[in-house]
Amino acid sequence: MELSSLWRKPRLGLALGSGGLGGAAHIGVIHALTEAGLPIHVVTGTSIGAVIGGLYACGWTPEKMREQLLSLTVEDLYDEKVNSRLVFRRGLSYLFRLIGRRPSPEPRLAFTRGDRIAAHLRAWTGGRQFGDLSVPLAVVATDLSTGRRVVFTGPAWAERVRRADPSSIVVDDVPVWLALRASMTIPGVFEPVIIHGRPLADGGLVDPVPDSLLSPLGATVNVAVSLEGFPGEPAPIRDIPQLLSRSVDIMSLTIATLRSRAHVVIAPGTGDVGLLDLSRLPDCIRAGEAAARQAVPAIQHAMRRPWVRRVTGN
Repeated sequence: MELSSLWRKPRLGLALGSGGLGGAAHIGVIHALTEAGLPIHVVTGTSIGAVIGGLYACGWTPEKMREQLLSLTVEDLYDEKVNSRLVFRRGLSYLFRLIGRRPSPEPRLAFTRGDRIAAHLRAWTGGRQFGDLSVPLAVVATDLSTGRRVVFTGPAWAERVRRADPSSIVVDDVPVWLALRASMTIPGVFEPVIIHGRPLADGGLVDPVPDSLLSPLGATVNVAVSLEGFPGEPAPIRDIPQLLSRSVDIMSLTIATLRSRAHVVIAPGTGDVGLLDLSRLPDCIRAGEAAARQAVPAIQHAMRRPWVRRVTGN
């Protein structure tokens, strides 16, 4: 057996976790790692982590992502303003239909359809397929009909993911933007995405920090970025979207704690940022940079070995 079939140079994999707008921290993490000369060879992501990871795999720099994110408004994210007035109006409409005063249309499954954010994702990724990306990418969503993990990736990596976890549904024939839209579908906020007949929602329900997918995609040094976390004292819930998001965060925090397999975990501590807290995005980016810089020595130590044992099956 040739030596090259058993050994190879280290390859850094970055798993970007879910966490709403707090995911702006991922931009800071990528900036700090690249600034330190640490190349990112593989990216996986869930929810906002899928979006940032997908843009990086499409060739976006941290500077370009920062500029784009900071230019967003609430109207860019939601098809209509999500607030208490909307909730009251939807509830009143439902009551009228219930007592027969109004025809019953197709039921709404969320506050907003997600058409605007889908249009942005399509434009940002340029219609690319996973196979077009120079950086291997895997994105996680949840099948609401079965509770199974759905993994979107390129055809070159699909079989390796299936072998690593036969229980996951692996999809390799959709454009990147559609996978990102499915992964970031917070239940109750955005309507589920139907792909191949399956209703899909936020990947944070089943795999908030998908570091287990890094090795099947070829990484040997796995770094996870976990955004989940809560203030040390009671924090107010200001609106219904934040309530729904916080509910997903609690579930995600438990799952992420139990499942982490990463060599290094970066925790910027931005899990308390709400879905409407656009003013906090610059702080989140700085928090990601600071947390990543603290982790750089540990990552460099893992990468310092000139050769790392090849992962079985890769």
